[in-house]
Amino acid sequence: MKALQFENMIDEEHVIINDMGTAPVVSAMIEVLGIPQTIDKYFGSADPRKKINTGMAAKALIINILYGRTPLVHVPASFKHLDCKVLFGEKILASDFSEHCLGKALEEIGKNDYRKLLSEICINSLKLHGCTVDKIHADTTNISVYGAYDTPPANDFEVTYLRSKKQAKRVQTN
Repeated sequence: MKALQFENMIDEEHVIINDMGTAPVVSAMIEVLGIPQTIDKYFGSADPRKKINTGMAAKALIINILYGRTPLVHVPASFKHLDCKVLFGEKILASDFSEHCLGKALEEIGKNDYRKLLSEICINSLKLHGCTVDKIHADTTNISVYGAYDTPPANDFEVTYLRSKKQAKRVQTN
């Protein structure tokens, strides 16, 4: 009986339900990891008039990729279906994430040492969670070495003449 009384109290014209899925959780995880702050440390703008800085734009792109992966031009439209106040703060609107804004952020990150940025984000994440790393594996299969050695290297390593993964795939498909 109480449920029916409650239903009558709701003005159906003013009820808006946003299915935000995992977007709020992803947003919170990005903040806990300090990704926007780390990005802004490297690429942030000193211009106080700039509403969306590089870190905030990167956060929007990460949410976009993990929420639905829409093309860059459609990111503002996809955020219209989400509550941007929950994801980004009170003054941020979906329209603030224009193609131009997000493109400039990507250019800024791409022009600089993004590998160092990623390393810092990963190290911060490991520290935050109290993880220790004994070994790190790096895939070096696409590094090319060329030229001849006057004297063969010591027994430390052996130089072999194999194809890279990319070349091997081309040979297999031809």
